[in-house]
Amino acid sequence: MKKLLLSALVIIAAFACEKDPSGKGLKSNEYLVCGKVEKGPFVNGSTIKLQPLDANYNPTGSIFLGDIVDHTGYFNLGKVNLSTPYATLTAEGYFFNEVTGRLSKGPLTLNAIVDLRDKSSVNVNILTHLKYYRIRKLLGKGMSFKDADTQAQKELFDAFSLGAYNEGDASQFSITSGTDQAGVTIAISSLLLTGLTEAQVTESLAKLGQEFGENGFFSTETKERLHIAMFSLIGKTEAIAQNVITRYEFLGQNITVKDLAMYLDWDGNGVPGDEVIPEGSAITADRTEIEFPAEGGTCTVKVSSPVSLYLEVPSPGYTDTPPADILTADDMSLYDTHEFIGMDLDASIANNEITINVAKTNSRAETTKEIHVYDYFGNDLITVTVVQKGDKSLDLPGLSSQGEQFVGIIAESFADAMSAIDLLERMYSHNSSYGDINAPLSPSDSRVSQTWDKLYLAIGRINQMRDQDARGMAVYGPLLDFFSSLCYLPMTELWGALPYIMKAPQIGEEGSPRTDDKEIVADIVRRLELTLDVTNDKKDYGYDWTAKSLFFMPNNFVKVLLGKALMNAGNYEEANAYLQEVQASGYYKLDEDPYMFGLKRNNALTKAEIDLGQNVIIFSYCEVLLSLAECRFRLGDEAGALALVNEVGTAKGWPQVTEGKQVIRYILQLRKENKYPGMFAFLKRNGLAEEELGLTSSNYLLLPLPQGEVTYNTLIVQNPGY
Repeated sequence: MKKLLLSALVIIAAFACEKDPSGKGLKSNEYLVCGKVEKGPFVNGSTIKLQPLDANYNPTGSIFLGDIVDHTGYFNLGKVNLSTPYATLTAEGYFFNEVTGRLSKGPLTLNAIVDLRDKSSVNVNILTHLKYYRIRKLLGKGMSFKDADTQAQKELFDAFSLGAYNEGDASQFSITSGTDQAGVTIAISSLLLTGLTEAQVTESLAKLGQEFGENGFFSTETKERLHIAMFSLIGKTEAIAQNVITRYEFLGQNITVKDLAMYLDWDGNGVPGDEVIPEGSAITADRTEIEFPAEGGTCTVKVSSPVSLYLEVPSPGYTDTPPADILTADDMSLYDTHEFIGMDLDASIANNEITINVAKTNSRAETTKEIHVYDYFGNDLITVTVVQKGDKSLDLPGLSSQGEQFVGIIAESFADAMSAIDLLERMYSHNSSYGDINAPLSPSDSRVSQTWDKLYLAIGRINQMRDQDARGMAVYGPLLDFFSSLCYLPMTELWGALPYIMKAPQIGEEGSPRTDDKEIVADIVRRLELTLDVTNDKKDYGYDWTAKSLFFMPNNFVKVLLGKALMNAGNYEEANAYLQEVQASGYYKLDEDPYMFGLKRNNALTKAEIDLGQNVIIFSYCEVLLSLAECRFRLGDEAGALALVNEVGTAKGWPQVTEGKQVIRYILQLRKENKYPGMFAFLKRNGLAEEELGLTSSNYLLLPLPQGEVTYNTLIVQNPGY
């Protein structure tokens, strides 16, 4: 009865106590017991129980009960008269889960065994709970409380490789202090919550405490389980810290939390946090682009880094596998050979130095590979791009039957896109037999949106094959660049800046921003110059292409497209050189025009045939000569330009013309009469578009972007004037 009465009086006294008491005026054997229970903090209404211990550290039988009086986990049992300063504290209740950022759905029990002397407060936390069983074990072996407490804490910190932070008594640690000890407490607390339901946490902590209590260390099995659980925290420690900060802000208290990743031994080398890049530090390499000759060779890249680096992500849960909806090299082979063709590269890293060995190439194409440098958490820190020149004496691998099907699918979509943009361009430039479209066009005009969609569908299929090849032999990129350039170049002429997409989109990827049309044209030129290195000089022309003959196009087609791109960029000298090479090849005759390069469509997957009731002209030899004449005129060779105009004019039944200064007007008349493609670009290059098309604003030198694209792709804005 006396014990119960004493308990009741203590509870009443506890409610009378003020927070943070000074403890002055205590009599002998009186101890002021207050503190916090923190997991995250236990919430208001949780219970705290104190059990005094006798001189042999056994329970006296007395029990002092109290409540946690606010959501910071604060409790105050007031003045307690004890025969010894030793006691156990047991807290039970609901708590703030720092991992989920929510209050727990179930209760948790935490213990502490403490010496109440010279302590203004006593805290119960995850560390005191794990120490509890070990201290009791050591006390049972006859050790003093001080020695048992010191040894148990040292063993506990060593078990988590945290010996460097073993300062002070864990019963004085608070997660609100902003210290390393606070970081340790939160980090270990978060680790022990990971992968468990809240219903399982109490049982798990009891088992851990008992195992540690018996031995002073964790078993190999337990350490492996904890290490696996640690991987679940990769990338989450900042969010956990923010959860704690936000919780205390809600409670009216501003706290700081150190980088929790610093207190976990991620790689198991016994040094926590040495995998974490210190704030303000940077990872740098002495070079990130390397070019090897076709013969191969060896080189090194020196990296400056305060952490260990890897060329493969070392942590479980990280993969470099492409999304499941994209075919991989294991699913389908594009090539007619199983022999590896491409860059044979081997790389290793030691002492922050990457050694790269590249064998002699067996590819005609220039090949590129990227070496990614990661930290332990899988963060991609540095990319080293390795380029190896091709050997032009070699052949590219041919297409397998599956590769032909892939090209057939591309060709079907590509031809549909070419037909759509050809018709839109002709009608807008008043160069069509089907009627004219007068500016301004509405952004909601279906002809605009359908053409745009067909072009990006074709580009998407080209990029799928590009990515597929990149995961295989990585040799077809320059050929695919030719087809994507055939789409993008006329698009820049009609719309200006565009989303310039050169890889297959990933699941959930947002829209792409616009790239300036001058940048796109410059990149087209760069890519096509590389395409020349892998194409052959051959006399292919016409409409009836197999997948193989279309894919492995003659280099004259590349030169024609280069000429067009360079003219749009204002580089008439280089354009003239490429177009002159096409003329000098002697493969094309004016009486065969327009059979230089065109397409027709049907549904055969292994043939790039297109039948829309009309053929789609992509390159006309007459247009090539007229473009060459335009270049000559721009370069000051009026006589040479006039000769080319007369060559085309004579073939079309024109009388000879003699005024060199009128070359551009002659070209315009020939284009009009013969409906040659590319009229809009010609008019804009020569400042004739507004006059010829009756445009009332220079804004109409560009078409409007489709309204649906502007609505759903928030990264782009509409062209001016629409």
